[in-house]
Amino acid sequence: MAIKNEASTIHNDGIKLLNRGKKNKAMSKFLFSMELNPTLVENYIALSDMSYDRGDMDKTMQYLDKGFSINPTNQNLIFRKSKYARESKNYDLAISSLQQIKTDDEKLNLLVEKEIFMIYIDKEDYNQAIEFGSQLFDKLYENTDTEDLVLSETCYNLAVCYRYIGYELYNNVADVIQSATDDKELIKKTLDDAESAKEYLYNIAKKNNKDIVSFGVSGGGCAGFSYKWDYLDSYDNSFTILPIKDNVVLAIDKVAEMYIMGSEIDYTTELSGSFLKINNPLTKSSCGCGESFTI
Repeated sequence: MAIKNEASTIHNDGIKLLNRGKKNKAMSKFLFSMELNPTLVENYIALSDMSYDRGDMDKTMQYLDKGFSINPTNQNLIFRKSKYARESKNYDLAISSLQQIKTDDEKLNLLVEKEIFMIYIDKEDYNQAIEFGSQLFDKLYENTDTEDLVLSETCYNLAVCYRYIGYELYNNVADVIQSATDDKELIKKTLDDAESAKEYLYNIAKKNNKDIVSFGVSGGGCAGFSYKWDYLDSYDNSFTILPIKDNVVLAIDKVAEMYIMGSEIDYTTELSGSFLKINNPLTKSSCGCGESFTI
């Protein structure tokens, strides 16, 4: 008992050193504490964290596995193993680690399921994410302790999944139509229009020494809303990024996406000249110039 108490004291000294930024001395304390008491799981947790910070994933997992061999139900070990596996893109291991948690604590179960849902999204397994996330949302909604922010985040993440599934379905339908239809000239014109639009955007971006063309919607215009084109020096996660050509991209304002969902950007040539044309299925009416519209 005295040795175990001494091991715990030395471990706590290591934590204090670590908090003061003295990593080498802290590691020595954890290793010494581990020698005195090999069953003290906290040492393996601390050493795995330090190994991960150094970028040594093999050592990280070795320490976690040693901890698991002592206490396979320790939730700190499980969450860490899942976290580190997820960050190294080993998504199956991250999910299976979390599924080991068995508890009657409903709040903890919901937290675990929320993490698994996010891992499915990271994995880009959107069908599984939708199935799992929909069940999670129902549980969160029925739980009176769930905060509105958590519900809204779950809704948003489900919407993101449906959106990506929509892209996949759209591409699949386009492939089927292209292979099935006899109107080869119509297909060729549609594809040529899209490529012409991309080429036009690429050329104007390069002409202005820019790599990011932005597209959005603003209030105003002669029909209520107007399309807004611009250039950006950088972008953040408030934009959806679509490749144009080489390093040139189109940055679409996410706030505007509800107004332009399903739209096509074509480059057309008419008697009045050549210009970009927005084919927006949500538009009820538009002005003659094509720059503003009503939904």
